[in-house]
Amino acid sequence: QLSLRIGSPVQAVTTTELRIDATGGLIVPGTPERVILRGQTLAQATQTLTRTARKYLRDATVDVQLTELR
Repeated sequence: QLSLRIGSPVQAVTTTELRIDATGGLIVPGTPERVILRGQTLAQATQTLTRTARKYLRDATVDVQLTELR
């Protein structure tokens, strides 16, 4: 499980608790995209989620924290 904080100059910061599914993926809040994070470090997952968020939110900032291990 992850705690995901996303914000941008045009959107207030939101924090969402997300559970990664059995295939290692999740839907990025505020976007229609599903990303696969399986096999990625926390830093790599943060980069992946930031790239995805920035497709939909200008200058998005993303902070990811691991809240629960499987």
